[in-house]
Amino acid sequence: MTTCLDLLGQLRSQRRATVRALNALPDDKLTISLGPQGAGDVRATILSLAQDDDRRCVLLGEIFADVGWRPSEAQRILASLALTRGQLRATLVGLTDDVLDQIPEPGEWAVRQALQHLINNERRFVADTAYAVERIRSQPSLPLERPGEVRGPGTLGQDLTGGIEEVLQRLEDVRDQVVRSVAELGREELTAPTPWGSREVDVRLMLHRRATHEREHTVQISKILQVVGSRRTEMQLPLASAEVARGVLEGTVAGITDELPDHVSSGWLDAIKQILRDAAAEEATKLEAIRAAIE
Repeated sequence: MTTCLDLLGQLRSQRRATVRALNALPDDKLTISLGPQGAGDVRATILSLAQDDDRRCVLLGEIFADVGWRPSEAQRILASLALTRGQLRATLVGLTDDVLDQIPEPGEWAVRQALQHLINNERRFVADTAYAVERIRSQPSLPLERPGEVRGPGTLGQDLTGGIEEVLQRLEDVRDQVVRSVAELGREELTAPTPWGSREVDVRLMLHRRATHEREHTVQISKILQVVGSRRTEMQLPLASAEVARGVLEGTVAGITDELPDHVSSGWLDAIKQILRDAAAEEATKLEAIRAAIE
């Protein structure tokens, strides 16, 4: 069965196609008309990507209100992670393979290493959370810290190879693992003890930390790009804005699974999935209209 997470993956794939197709276009293409009077130009069409997602968020909110559904605590925290992911993707709009490995200063990280660290941190969170939840459910005698894990500030983890498209896919794959690992956790499971450095904290805090950690390295990547001289074009700026709006949309459905509350009908979930399907299809149509206009 297709899940909301699967459909969000399709939406991300469409957005990557949109960014690839448009981010290198010269700014003078922004004023090209897409057709009959009232259809708008390229700039207006790109800006409408964010507006479309704003509209979808309102529509989803109405659906939730109609059935009396409220996200769980874990799902509400996942919504903040979706927003910071949209902000990170916005920062990466226009990034090319050659910039991915440019080092701003000797001894400092390139963008690839910052993203590698983010991926490693989230991969470790998934494993730590599974261990912590299992520990409180059935094996309380296990040690607090999961054995065999290399820890420490600035740990990079596994090599992150490939160009920007492959790197972004790895980034999203690991984030999907984070969502799957916590989407159905209850409040008791969120209180499961887990280590953070030399401290004992709980899963709830470390889940909140995902957003904080992503904000931290989004700022770092912005600074790297400034130092290496990577500047946004006018074409790329509204694409970046659309990524932030997309993060809000993803956060609206963050953690929704096919396991429905007793009072909610399957039609509710079908309506949500249709909104996500339509979002991908509508963006594809707009991209084709832009392509046709600029050729």
